[in-house]
Amino acid sequence: MFGAGRDDVVDLRLANAHGAPKDREAMLMGVGQQMDPQLLQLIEALISDLAAGRYAKIVSEGHAGQLLEDEIRSAVLAYGCQLTELPAEDKRLIHIYPLDSNPKDLRLEVELWTEEEGRSDLTLSLTATWSPSGYRIAIDDLHVL
Repeated sequence: MFGAGRDDVVDLRLANAHGAPKDREAMLMGVGQQMDPQLLQLIEALISDLAAGRYAKIVSEGHAGQLLEDEIRSAVLAYGCQLTELPAEDKRLIHIYPLDSNPKDLRLEVELWTEEEGRSDLTLSLTATWSPSGYRIAIDDLHVL
């Protein structure tokens, strides 16, 4: 989608909590910014757990949000393809939307990859909540776009 860069560089699409773009200047300010390394590690670990079917672990670590283990499992299995980890080049395409309530808290949209399709239509929606000890992430939804 967006240009090239190092593996740890994320193209940010800034929008308000409702998904509407703020303004052109705000959208461009984020391009090329580096994603918080701890947040990226959390996202990568969560996707790895999803791909490996470690749904109970996702729930026990508090990353399931309001979803139950069976709901996460059902969403992954219903898609019908084997999830894989994000390739390095796709890590910079994570869509990030600061929340109006606290700009350090984020809504994230991650286009997932499968063995069969490469980049798939399955999207992981997350909320990242910031505190002085670091980010915590929780699944909001797992859906087909």
